[in-house]
Amino acid sequence: MDKVKLTARVRKGAGKSYTRKARAAGWIPAAYYGFGVEPIKLEVNAHEFNLIVSRKQQNKLVELTGEGLPKEAIAIIREKQRDVVVDSVFYHIDFQKVDGKRPVKARSFLKLVGNSEAIKTGAILNQAMYEVDVEGISDKIPETVELDISNLNAGDSAVAGDVKLPDGVRLRTSSARVVARLLGKTK
Repeated sequence: MDKVKLTARVRKGAGKSYTRKARAAGWIPAAYYGFGVEPIKLEVNAHEFNLIVSRKQQNKLVELTGEGLPKEAIAIIREKQRDVVVDSVFYHIDFQKVDGKRPVKARSFLKLVGNSEAIKTGAILNQAMYEVDVEGISDKIPETVELDISNLNAGDSAVAGDVKLPDGVRLRTSSARVVARLLGKTK
């Protein structure tokens, strides 16, 4: 997985009043935790984080840089709490420490590849999933996984178990879950 840098700093306060003021000043409250590290309450730069999300880089490793952080603060985004109306407003972010020796749970984007003859003759492709849950060592987890749909006919479905993953990475999404299906011709 590739890395992106994100400016962070240790939170100096707590509570609703403090976090409201931090968000108004351009910082998002966050937490950094993981195996062998004491949990740290952080604030991350809101503008930089919004760029990561808008560029669809949230599946990459995040290198947290700033004062008061451990030397190698490499993490994955475990959870984001965002406003339901305004997508660019985040309330809290959880970062989980990544260790090169321990497997982590992550998400990989799903890309459909190949051309099905049924699509050329009028069938409609319906993609039901755009990400799959995977687990493995952080260096081996791909940002994007591919699923070949060239063998699908009208009425066929592709399931998560058909996704090809590199060695050392396993699928956490149910292998029977439908990823894409080809619907028959429209009238």
